[in-house]
Amino acid sequence: MDTMFGTKVYDTKKKQVAIVIKTYRLGYVDAPDAMGAYVLSPDGKRYPQNMDFLRPISDMDEAEIKEAGIPECFLID
Repeated sequence: MDTMFGTKVYDTKKKQVAIVIKTYRLGYVDAPDAMGAYVLSPDGKRYPQNMDFLRPISDMDEAEIKEAGIPECFLID
């Protein structure tokens, strides 16, 4: 289930970059396949977030990265 461990993502809800550290099923009765993740924020805090709000930075084009204000140092692999 930890297929995205270490993936750099953009949290569209909090408008910040983050790194996925663990994924899990949310366990909703009406949406049994809904996923969540624990992510690490730039200030070093871990928080849970619905996967619907997380977008891998590798899937974003240059214009979207610039618009989101993602620093270049975060783009280095």
